[in-house]
Amino acid sequence: RLASEGKPLQLPAGTDLTGKAFDVRALQGKAVVVYYWATWGRDTVNELKQLNDLLKANAGKLEVVTVNLDEEPAKATAALTASGIQGGIHLHQPGGLERSPLAVAY
Repeated sequence: RLASEGKPLQLPAGTDLTGKAFDVRALQGKAVVVYYWATWGRDTVNELKQLNDLLKANAGKLEVVTVNLDEEPAKATAALTASGIQGGIHLHQPGGLERSPLAVAY
């Protein structure tokens, strides 16, 4: 992960938490915030709320991609609902911090 600075974002294609197809190539040329998180994080819900505010303030100018590192996607879905975040792309693949393809890809 330390050698990723200056390299293009690489995330495996798949589906988001709603089942919608995701391919990182669709983000090419756009301003993107990528937020790695887990429900066990200290201030996750508040940080998701801040991302929601960022999305609202930059509607149409910014993409937000969240990468959840919990083992179970249901935890991620519940936290996203609790935060009230509207918009963004929310990804999850099993494996947690060290084994999730989304975590180790970048």
